[in-house]
Amino acid sequence: RGETGSIVRLALAGVALSAALAAANQALVLSNRDAFDEFRLWVAGSLEGRDVTVVESIGPMVAVGLVLAVAIAPSINALALGEESGVALGVRLARTQTITLVSVALLTGAATAAMGPVAFVGLAVPFVVRRAVGNDVRWVNAGSLLLGPAWLLAADVLARVVIAPEETQVGIIATLAGGPLFMAMMSGRQVRSL
Repeated sequence: RGETGSIVRLALAGVALSAALAAANQALVLSNRDAFDEFRLWVAGSLEGRDVTVVESIGPMVAVGLVLAVAIAPSINALALGEESGVALGVRLARTQTITLVSVALLTGAATAAMGPVAFVGLAVPFVVRRAVGNDVRWVNAGSLLLGPAWLLAADVLARVVIAPEETQVGIIATLAGGPLFMAMMSGRQVRSL
């Protein structure tokens, strides 16, 4: 974001870059019919056909990401008081931001590689957990580690029974459940305190 840039500029730049890359991706996919058929199945996320080999391939990334997340949680708690207060408490800002970014990239990258993009689990679950346990990042991480898989499992069960004997993509069900919940929580009064 540069020396004088704001977080809003960073977010807008991310949205613009994402839209440009999505358009390029769609152009490539639509030019090949077989790729389009594969892409349709992958883009909504699915647990179908996933076995222990997937766990073996993403396990190291998940392990490193979790270790980093646990290690950096106290610094993130200090930064929740504000950047100036966090730095005054001894937090090394650039180091904390870098480790957080690496941890998030490893964990989300591994999850997406394993089952495709399953929207709103990573957005809605931490908000639900934060409402239950408070703002301590260590407790939010632990609660999300428990509630996230339970949420995904419930979405998968619903995906298998909604239009049985056919199966809906788990990402569609997770989004249908998580989207409205996330929007309701974001419109609530307590969002400013999060």
